[in-house]
Amino acid sequence: MKKVYLFLFIILFSSFSSNGQAWVQKSNFPGQARLNASGFAMNQTGYVFGGRSNTTGGTFFNDLWRYNQSIDSWLQMTSIPGVGRSGGVTLVIDSLVYVGLGYGNSGGISDFYMYYPAQDSWFAKANFNGLAKRLTMYGTCLGFGYVAGGLSNNFTYSNEFWKYDPLLNTWSQVSGYPLSPRAGGVCFTLDSIIYFGLGHNGQTNFNDIWSYNPINNNWVQLPSFPGIARFAASAFTINGKAIVGGGQQFGVGVQLGDYYEYDPAQNTWSQITTTNFSDSARSFSASFTLNDRSYLLMGRDSQQVGSVLDIWEMSYMPTGISEITIEEVVVYPIPASERINIDMGNMNDYNLEIYSLDGRLVLENTKLNPGVNEIILSNIGTRRLLYKIFNSKGVLKSGSLLQIAE
Repeated sequence: MKKVYLFLFIILFSSFSSNGQAWVQKSNFPGQARLNASGFAMNQTGYVFGGRSNTTGGTFFNDLWRYNQSIDSWLQMTSIPGVGRSGGVTLVIDSLVYVGLGYGNSGGISDFYMYYPAQDSWFAKANFNGLAKRLTMYGTCLGFGYVAGGLSNNFTYSNEFWKYDPLLNTWSQVSGYPLSPRAGGVCFTLDSIIYFGLGHNGQTNFNDIWSYNPINNNWVQLPSFPGIARFAASAFTINGKAIVGGGQQFGVGVQLGDYYEYDPAQNTWSQITTTNFSDSARSFSASFTLNDRSYLLMGRDSQQVGSVLDIWEMSYMPTGISEITIEEVVVYPIPASERINIDMGNMNDYNLEIYSLDGRLVLENTKLNPGVNEIILSNIGTRRLLYKIFNSKGVLKSGSLLQIAE
């Protein structure tokens, strides 16, 4: 059986006193200026696709661009099949990306595709079954994609919640979604939890934030976003935290330039500096995080000229670092049959839990030692499983779908 290795590079700081954020402007996007494009990162590479040249009467795009971080340059790839669209969904799952939905000249779009980066090729997947395809919230967690809320063709605001299974290529509606109907909200994932919030319903702007645990189908309302309620904000994750900001208020049309950091360990928000971000007031921007840098791309800026080409990079500036150690975790083989091996390198004080897809804990709190740990799976049956490597400080590795060969 061929072995497939999953590499996780963890930077452990032995001590630090504080973190700051550094904003740096990068080279402009080489394509046409746009807003409501979709960004994603995978395989050490950033991407952006689609979008619209203006809020009304503009061109809808279906082009795909790849970003090389090391030389700050872009290369145009094969365009997504189908029509141009803004606000498309991007679900990065196990080194592949699933792209679709959004809004085009004929209204909401249901088609859905898988992009295979090694061959720069697209493959059609099951169409989305939900009511709303425009201004949805979307993200991935533990091997599945999720799409929530949005706006339908008849301008109905949705509170539907859908899950995409990439192995079965199926969409299924998930019950228990607590958020009110809305469009234009944000979504981000930290460890094995996915978060949703903000948006508007055509009358009210929202500032609520909710966490969803897909293992036990549990929702928790968190401290509200501390800035004014808004939609079309940006959200990305970096350094184990989420950055949310920008956007605008429905019915006001003025772009906002304040940004906040959410710390899941403390369950708190704090405002971050944008001193060097010369035009931080913008809405409908794309974003992605690549290695230890996050990128905010284009959108509608404070001058409200339609759309812009600029790109901004944000990184953390740790202070008081005395030592840096880089460790590697290797999990193999995938797919597995009777056992998996987890190579922890020199890392100690971590445990393993394995869950079935229905949320049952099938292997509880198993200690992992430095070096290679052999985990027997034959006694828990042949099924697809989820695993989590963690300690008292948090989750070291989660989010990958472990396939058990039948």
